[in-house]
Amino acid sequence: MATSTSTFYKEKFKGTWGQAAQKESFIKEQIELYTDRIVIESGFGAGSDEYIKGSSGSHGFEKSEPDFQIKDSDICIEVTGPLRPIRIGSTLLINPRKIDYAFANPEKEYWMAWVNGVTTFRRDVRLVRIGELFKAGEANGEIIREQFESRGFQQFFYSIPHDHKTVCSFDKFLIYLNETTSTP
Repeated sequence: MATSTSTFYKEKFKGTWGQAAQKESFIKEQIELYTDRIVIESGFGAGSDEYIKGSSGSHGFEKSEPDFQIKDSDICIEVTGPLRPIRIGSTLLINPRKIDYAFANPEKEYWMAWVNGVTTFRRDVRLVRIGELFKAGEANGEIIREQFESRGFQQFFYSIPHDHKTVCSFDKFLIYLNETTSTP
């Protein structure tokens, strides 16, 4: 069966919904446990471990909309990262469609929660702030777009050094959320 371009990647990763849901659940639980913030599932399929047929648009969602919104704030979080753990300190790879969404919605404070494998350890999570520092990192060649093979086909990703100034540990992000004032 042929797939449309809007569901091509979704079909390629069809069997991974359960693992992705575990990663999302971990991020949400940790934020709510260690901060006074409430995490709202906002993206297409967020919080679900079931494969949902069709595109995000066919279900009333924007393409590449982030998984979570922090209640009473403009902070949103997209959960990403490899399903199998990779070496600590490796480059973080992020789907360009997610970055495009962030830049198309500058009113949001957009973070990528890059989770190394399906984990229950905060040390395996890095948060990447998508904003002006990210743009500057791309402009000066610190952040680049590279092509990699994934699941038998070529894909482009943003390649971000694990120690880039746009990247922080999950613990630092939790402190930041505790120190950031909610918007009314």
